[in-house]
Parts: sequence; structure tokens; C-alpha cells
Amino acid sequence: MRYRHAHFSQIGIPEMYEKCKAQVETELSQVDYYAATTDMWSSRTTDPYISLTVHFITEDFQLKSRCLQTTFFPEDHTSENIATGLREAVAAWSLDAGRQVCITTDNAANMVKAPALNKWTRLQCFGHRLHLAVENALKNERINRATGVCKKLVCHFSHSWKARVALEKAQKELNLPSHSLISECQTRWGSRQMMMSRILEQQKALTLVLSAEKKVRHLIPTWQDIDVLESVSKTLGPLLDFTDALSGEDYVSVSYVKPVLHLFNTSILQRQEEDTDLTKKLKSEILDYLNEKYEDEATQELLNMASALDPRFKMEFISADNKPKVKARLTSQMLECQVTSSSSTEVEPKVADTSQEKKAKKSLGSFFKQSGTVTKGDSSLTLKDAVDVELNNYLLTPSIDKEEDPLVWWKTHKLGLCLSRGSASVLNLNCSLVLLPMCRSLLTALRGTHQVNSRKARRLLDKSKSFHVVCGVAICVLSVVHVSAHLVNAVRFSVRYSDDFPALNLAQHRGQDPRVLILTTVPGITGVLLVLILFLMFTASSYSIRVCNYEIFWYTHNLFILFYVILMVHVVGGAVKYQTNVEAHPPGCIWANRSKASSDMWSNQEPEGETEEESKEASPIVCREDAHFQPHFPQTWLWVLAPLCLYCVERLYRCIRGSAPVTVVSVIRHPCDVIEVRMLKSGFKARPGQYILLNCPSVSSFENHAFTLTACPTQNKETFGIHIRVVGDWTECFSQLLFPELERSEILPMMHQRRYPKLYVDGPFGTPSEEVFNYEVSVCVAGGIGVTPFASILHALLDGCSQYKLRRLYFVWVCRDLQCFYWFAELLCGLHHKLWEENRPDYLNIRLFLTNTQQLQSLTEEKYRPLSSRLVIGRPRWNLLFQEIGRSNQHKKVGVFCCGPKGISRELHKLCNSFSTSGTVFEYNKESFS
Repeated sequence: MRYRHAHFSQIGIPEMYEKCKAQVETELSQVDYYAATTDMWSSRTTDPYISLTVHFITEDFQLKSRCLQTTFFPEDHTSENIATGLREAVAAWSLDAGRQVCITTDNAANMVKAPALNKWTRLQCFGHRLHLAVENALKNERINRATGVCKKLVCHFSHSWKARVALEKAQKELNLPSHSLISECQTRWGSRQMMMSRILEQQKALTLVLSAEKKVRHLIPTWQDIDVLESVSKTLGPLLDFTDALSGEDYVSVSYVKPVLHLFNTSILQRQEEDTDLTKKLKSEILDYLNEKYEDEATQELLNMASALDPRFKMEFISADNKPKVKARLTSQMLECQVTSSSSTEVEPKVADTSQEKKAKKSLGSFFKQSGTVTKGDSSLTLKDAVDVELNNYLLTPSIDKEEDPLVWWKTHKLGLCLSRGSASVLNLNCSLVLLPMCRSLLTALRGTHQVNSRKARRLLDKSKSFHVVCGVAICVLSVVHVSAHLVNAVRFSVRYSDDFPALNLAQHRGQDPRVLILTTVPGITGVLLVLILFLMFTASSYSIRVCNYEIFWYTHNLFILFYVILMVHVVGGAVKYQTNVEAHPPGCIWANRSKASSDMWSNQEPEGETEEESKEASPIVCREDAHFQPHFPQTWLWVLAPLCLYCVERLYRCIRGSAPVTVVSVIRHPCDVIEVRMLKSGFKARPGQYILLNCPSVSSFENHAFTLTACPTQNKETFGIHIRVVGDWTECFSQLLFPELERSEILPMMHQRRYPKLYVDGPFGTPSEEVFNYEVSVCVAGGIGVTPFASILHALLDGCSQYKLRRLYFVWVCRDLQCFYWFAELLCGLHHKLWEENRPDYLNIRLFLTNTQQLQSLTEEKYRPLSSRLVIGRPRWNLLFQEIGRSNQHKKVGVFCCGPKGISRELHKLCNSFSTSGTVFEYNKESFS
């Protein structure tokens, strides 16, 4: 026997300890953040000890607590010694103190100061703080007397066997519960409340027993004592369960502190009219004490974050002033942790609490259900955008039931799904917005209304093409984020497959190949197709491809129709699911196939003297059915439907409007491979500066090319014209159809017009050049064929300029070849002569620049003499030109319009932003086709 005892104490226990320690060290090595609790206590032999326990959440969202050590502490219990002991304990287990979220202690002065010396965040123990609040409120002479009476009663019945037998007999006669009296424990205020409550419960039986014996009749409580006991019991009764509930280790409790304090202030400890004066006094003193102790900023910040991250409460109990701060901190921490976060859809039932208490503890959530404070939610292109969207989605989604486990909720909503769903929400937004800039008729109508007269509103319309490009790039970037997150999710679906909840997982079994999972599910297949289409559209949209082969860009961009069809199918797959039968299968319940064993276990543990009803309350809930899951309702169509319908209606309107072919009136071949086409269409109206989309089925049935109107219909002339430069495959084919045999310019009368290819015109559509007439002074800068937007403006001025706001126009035309000026030489000379005849020579200022300086050239024809004198050989000096315009138009707003090479556009834009001479303001407007 002596040998066995020595083996157990010297070999067996140390081996078990080392094995357990190694297991705990392995767990702690995988912990990112942790919380701690510590306390000083004395053994039965009055030896002092200090304990340290850590609490952490595993990657699988299970809350675990590990008591690291209980160490003999013979030193003086000063805060310095305690702080040193705690530091040594944390270091001994290789824990990083910087990753400690907080440490919970009681409210003794030395325990309060020790974390501060270590610069650790401290959270006061709510149970101990509530104990102090109650003890402070119970310091009352009347309460002390009533407490003394209760103690004497308990002492009498504890020491008298005869009295106990008489009490049991009286309980049966009066049909009272067969409960024994409860003794008070000095360190637990709840025991005093339980003692008083039991005295009130057994009052009639106690009076019957004591009145039968003359020597102990003085122990019968007086009516004054009963009033005090009832007042105290009414105040402290609802608080009794909170101490135990908020001191648990098997469930999340810190997020309950703020809601509990709110519940105290608004319900449980709120003064009622029917309360006695003593009850009101007790409630006020407890409330004032608790509110004072929890009002410091550091504690409030910690509790706010804990409450916000609990899907049961979120922002419900956070003040309006603190909500922005909490959201900002949440965003910051989500950005920090997104790299290491991933998704998991495995859900495990919560283990039932097999407490040894005689009476089952109430859950904290039950108090909120009873008080009626259950709510359904708080109404309160970068990674940060995705995080912001996900955070807003989290805050706006309905709060879960107050008795559900928040860790189970978070287990199904890890950050991998956070990024994938957050990016999906932003993708939905961009997929809806990307269509709006393509509603050309709508933008043209808005541009023509009087409501859109401010420069900011016009600039937004001018940037419609840029907005479309930005949305497209955002879709591509967010698609990379979305796909990357779901690739991680696919691996997690396979690795973390849940055997308990197979319907929740996309994988069919644990370890399934993620590639098979992607290629055999609706979300996977449609996702691959969407990525392929998006890749083709994005690459074909590059500048090099659009210049070299516009047809590739055009055809691949029309794949957007197939993209939206597949997108609608993609969201039907339902990768993310939720439980539909929470009431029949609540978290933490015992499954039906385990109910018998569980019932046997509980029946063996039934405490003596407990009633059948209490035993039922204490036993765990047995599930009535298995958990059922179904996919979330798809929301993509809610985002895309309205813009898609608007776009479809707009395209239908344009299709009907452009269904009738136009009549080609004349075709003229100009120098430098430029063709002028004059057309006629019934009911066609346009404003100077607008453009049309031209379709020639003989060249391509589906291609539409944008060309600026160089002549608009007027009251005197219903024809309109465009100038086309032959620079690509489409324009080359179109030119051959127009001039199959002739090599010279051709103008034929209507009656003898030969057959031209059938043409369709869609439009007109607005451009920034329309705003030329909205300035008193405008500068039109054209580069080569970029003169076309301003040609229609010159034609409008030729027909009459008195109705416009414009008072001076600077026309600057830069060409590489002298022959290019002949395109509109007659128009410029005609307008020049008209203005001279009207005695308005300063209205139009013409500047022509010929950049080819290899040989001297000039417009030698007599009819072009006004242009010859204004022709400059060389590149324009924009700075000198702007200075001249500024001196001539001091304190005026000048509109600068450009259509030409990017080099000229960038330089003009820079000058407009930086020029500040003579108080003249230059506003830049760049021509672009959407």
C-alpha cells in the first residue's frame, strides 16, 4: 500500500500533469487573443493562494477556459507583489501580454491596482460589484433587525430535531413545499435573499410550529419584520439570478453587462408607484452605485465593443454619441484581422449545462424576453469598402433571439464569408450602376432640361463614360476579392464538413475535392462562366484592342446580356444557408437519439427534495426534429432589376426610334480620306454638338459607331450631316459601299440619286460641346478630325447667333496636313463674311495651326484669304494664347472645349486649373463619346 501511494504521488500525478500541461500549451499556442481572471483566496488551513485562468475562443468558435495555475503566495498581498506574480504566470505559459484583451478581478484595492501597474485593461467582476452594491444598500437598522430574526429562526430549526419534524408536519397540513430553511453565507448576498425568501414562503408553517411552544414564541416575526422582508425580497429577488448567470464560464457573458445595466435602469430596479418607501430606497441606492462604478471611459469602451459584436444586441444598448466611435473601431479591427480570417459553415450544438444546482439557473436571455426588450435589429474600390458594407449589413440584419448562442451565429458568419458576401453586395451595386451611364437617351434628356443648369450637374453628365469605366474596374477588382474568398470557402466546406448538419454544407462529404465542388454546383459553374465573360469584356476594353480591332471590343462588350442572365442564375445556388426551425431545434438542445441516455443521466442526478416541476426545468431541452436549413433569399435581382429595366426600356425606345432607315441625300469625298454624308430623316431633331450612332447592315448588322453631327436640321434645311475619316475596317468597308467605282467627289440631286447602302441612325445624344452657347466667351480647340463637334456649332452661328448667350468664340484648329483645313474652309469663310457684314468682326476669332513644318504651305485660293491670314505654321503656344484671352475677357468665365489628341487635352486641362491672370476663370470641358 505504501509503495502504491508513493507511485501515485511521485509518478502518476506528475505524468498526468505534464500530459495535461502539454495539451494546454498546444491550445494556447493557437490562441490569437485571450482574456484572464484572477483571484486571491485562502485554503482551509488559511494558506494564501493566487489563481490565474485564461478564456479564449477557438478557431471553431468554441469558448474555452483553462486554469493555468494556482500558486502558493506567501508574500504580502500588495498590488506590486500581485502584479509581479501575474506577469510571471503569463510569461511562464509563453503568453503575449499584448494580446490580452482584459483581465477580470474583484474590487479589492490591491487587485484593482495590480493590472494598472502591468498596464493591462481591467474589467471589474460584475457579480462582486453587484454584491457590494447590495451590501451597501442593506446597511439599514430595520433590515438588520429583520435579518437577525431570520438568523435566529434558522438557528433554532437547525439545532432542534423536534422543531424540524414539527415543521415538516405543518408543511403537509398547510400544503406548503417541503423545503428546509436556508442559512446565510456572509460572502454571498444571494444567500441572505434566499434565506428571507424561504422564511416568507414558510411563514404560516413557522408561525404554527412556534406558537405551539411558549419558549420560542418570541421568534415569530412581527408584522413590521414581515414588511421589511417583503420589501427586501421584492427588490433583491429579480437580481438573484444575475450574479450566477454573469459569472459563468461556458457561455459568453461580457456582452450582457451593458444590456443588464440597461435592464436594471429601465425595468427591474425602476421605481414603481406600488413600491414601499424601503423598496424605492433600496432600488435607488443599488442603481446609483452600479451606474457610478461603470461610467468610466475605458470600461464603457470595452463593454460597447463586446455588446456591438454580440448579434443578440449589436448597437441596441449603445448611446447615439458612442455609435460612430464603435463603428470606426470595428472597421479598423476588421481590416486588421481580414488577412487571417476565413469561412466555416460547420455548426455544432451547444453542450447543455449539467449544473449541480438544485434549481436550474435562468438564462440571461429569458430576462429580456420577459421585459419585452427583444428587438429585431438596429436601424442605427477597396477592401475598406467591402468591410464597410459587411459591417452595415451586420448591423442592419435582424438581431438573433436573446437566448441563442452568439458564438454559433459567428461560426456560420466568419470573415471568409464576410469578404465574399461583402464584395458580392458591392458587386450588386456596381452591376446596377454600370448600366446607368449607358442610358444615352435619358442622359440627353436630362442635359436638355432647365433643371440641369449648374456646372456640377453638367460635369456629372460629362463624366458618364468615366463613371461607366470606374464601375467596370470596380466590378473586376471586387470579383477578384469575391472569387478569392469563395476559393477559400470551397476548401473550408471540404475540410470543415459537418457530419451533424450535412444540409448546411455544400460539400457532400469531408475531404471532397474543392475543384469538384466548384465544377458540380450551380454557384461554381455559373461563377466560372461569369469570370470568363468578365475577363473577355475587360481585356477587349483596353485601348490597344479598341484602336486595332474595334469589332472585338464591340462583340465582347455585348456579352453583358449573357452576363446578367448568368448572374441571376448564380445567386439561386444558395451557398449560404440559415436554419428555418429554430423553435423546434434550438441551439443547445439534445438530439432525439441521445434523449434517453440524457434522461437517465439527469434522473440519476436529481437532487433530493426537488419537485417534479423543478426537475423538468433543470433537465435539458430535447429536440423535436432535426435542424433544417435553406438558402437565403437571393437579393441580386433587387439591385439589378430597376437599372436593367430602365436600360431595357431605353434600348427599346431607341430601337423603335431608329428602326426606320434614313435617306442619304449626298455623299462627298474630302481630302485626307474624309467622307461627308448628308442624310434626311423624318422627325429628326438635334442640337449643335450632339452625336449619333450609325449602323450599316451591309457592313455589320450589330455594330454601331458614334459620329458627331457636323450639320443639324434647321427650319430651312431638314438634312443633317456627318464627317467620317476612313481609319479602320468598318469605315473602309463603308467607304467602298459609298464609292464603289467613282474616285471623285459626287453630289447628286434627289431625283437622280443612285442607290446607297441602307443606313440606320440612333440618336441624337448629348455631349459637353452643347454647352458652348451657355458661356459668354467660349474657346473651341480641335485637333484634326476632332473639329466635327464644333462644325455644327459654326453652322448654327451661320444660321443666326442672336438667340444665344455666346458673345465671343475663339476657334482653334490644329492639323498636321494643310488639306484638312479644306473640310470646313467654306464654312469658316462664310461665317467670317457674315459677321463682317453684321459689323461683328470680334465675335469669331479663328486660329489655324499647321504642325507639319517640313515644307511651307498656305491656302492660296482667293476665296480662302480670311483663313490664309490666320494660318500659323507650328504648334500653338497655349500659355500665350490663354494670356491673350484672359486680358481680353477680364473677370469673365470662359468655357474651354476640346476634342482632339490626349496631349492637347491634358495641357489645356492643366492650364485651365492653374491659370489665374486678370480674374478670368477658365472652365474645361472635354468631348467624349459614351
